[in-house]
Amino acid sequence: MAQTFSDWNNVPTVTERKIRKVWNGSGTACHEHGYDCNSDRIEVYKLASYRVSDNLDYLTDEQKIKLFEIAAERSIILSNLLQTLSFEIEMVRVRNEVYHLPGTVVGTWPHCGLFGGMSEDGYIHT
Repeated sequence: MAQTFSDWNNVPTVTERKIRKVWNGSGTACHEHGYDCNSDRIEVYKLASYRVSDNLDYLTDEQKIKLFEIAAERSIILSNLLQTLSFEIEMVRVRNEVYHLPGTVVGTWPHCGLFGGMSEDGYIHT
């Protein structure tokens, strides 16, 4: 999913909160210069790794609770479960800055054996 905003005042609070985590260098946050399709220079902020285990700061409380519940119910070591999951990228552009933010947690879920995504409210869609 991609979102474009012409002004910081239009960026939703939840999205701005994630952007601030990237700015603060949480997880594997990094920065590089790039160019858009019009050859205009842009600043790109992203994670070097989208593996959940490398970027726990980006999980919501609801996701953390659900992941813990799955690990406890299935007698799975939580760190092993987190190694198998990744974040899906949400792209947000504000003027000349582009952010590749972690969003839905995706992977094969041990409680059902199906590939799917966990939304930020902790619900798993397969």
